[in-house]
Amino acid sequence: MDEFYDAIGYLKKLLSNLIKEMKDNVNNLTFGPFINLYKEDYEDYLKDYKHTIIEDFTNQDNMNEILNLVKLYLERDKKIGSENQINHEEDVELNYQIITVHVMMRIKKMSLFKYDEIKSYNDIINYKDKENAFWFRGQTDYSWKLVPSYYRSLGKKDLIVDHKYLENDYNDMGIKRKLNSIFGIEDIDYERLSFVQHSLAITPLLDFTKNVYSATSFAIGNYSSPRKLIDPDSAIFVLSIENKKIITSKKTASSVVDALNVEYIGSKPRIATLIKSLFWREFLIEALHSEYYLIDIKTNDRMRIQDGTFVLFNNVLFIGDDMIVSTKEHKVLSKIITKIKIKAKNKMSIYHDIMSNGSKYHLLKMMNPYDFMIE
Repeated sequence: MDEFYDAIGYLKKLLSNLIKEMKDNVNNLTFGPFINLYKEDYEDYLKDYKHTIIEDFTNQDNMNEILNLVKLYLERDKKIGSENQINHEEDVELNYQIITVHVMMRIKKMSLFKYDEIKSYNDIINYKDKENAFWFRGQTDYSWKLVPSYYRSLGKKDLIVDHKYLENDYNDMGIKRKLNSIFGIEDIDYERLSFVQHSLAITPLLDFTKNVYSATSFAIGNYSSPRKLIDPDSAIFVLSIENKKIITSKKTASSVVDALNVEYIGSKPRIATLIKSLFWREFLIEALHSEYYLIDIKTNDRMRIQDGTFVLFNNVLFIGDDMIVSTKEHKVLSKIITKIKIKAKNKMSIYHDIMSNGSKYHLLKMMNPYDFMIE
């Protein structure tokens, strides 16, 4: 019995140190006090997902020592007898530590990207020669995540975003009234959602483009002040579309919009909040599978000038700005999405070379295609 407590005390110290090391990599969670308030939540979670937790620890490098102690702890009824079950303050903290490490490992594991760097215009040309195999998305600040602005706007709310929620939200914003005045109908299908994205408001759609010059211009030139053109590193997300189904039918695209089902948990939730998430739990047992849809249907002149496309994610969980997907889809997306860094020191020379290909790649022209049509 004493040996058991000695081992558990040692595990507690190991986990405490590990949490401190991992916090910098998972900064979207709240690591706060009041763990006793969630005692039953932690106990139920460990009971329901014991095998998944052990499996996740098993798949981590250099975790053998902690893994063996976690196994010992989770099987403690067998080790010390059910009549001696531990049920005191120290146990609550250890439950919290095990779950915290498990959650952080899961979030880190579900990172969606490979990483690379563009150092010169020649690197852009290499992608230009392979444009049929890729879609691109430029973002001004490298630190920004791959998440639609619509979800970023939800702030601290915890909710399910489906088609009905979207309709009600747009109604409250006056968007549906505007759509009715333009289209004579206010229901949200793909075509009207696409119109909203580029004319009225933010949506769950993510803008991509088939043109790497277009994406690079957005990555480097989409700044709110002259200083922004120089200071932050920028990013281009490169999505491999080889052997992937592309949606080219408005009817099919509208059916995808109708099926929207996303869970959003406000920025920096408590561990206890996250482990009660329906999506999180269904991801653990692989009862829910994430989906992503590649939509290539141009609905307006801006999309035509930019050679724009859309990506729509479904059955995904957003924790603030971090998108969590199911295990199966993670294995796919982590192989086909690359986040490419453009360092600040290289931005001006690359942008100059992009502009030498024609003024149509100037951001003002791409955002207002009618100026381009005058030329």
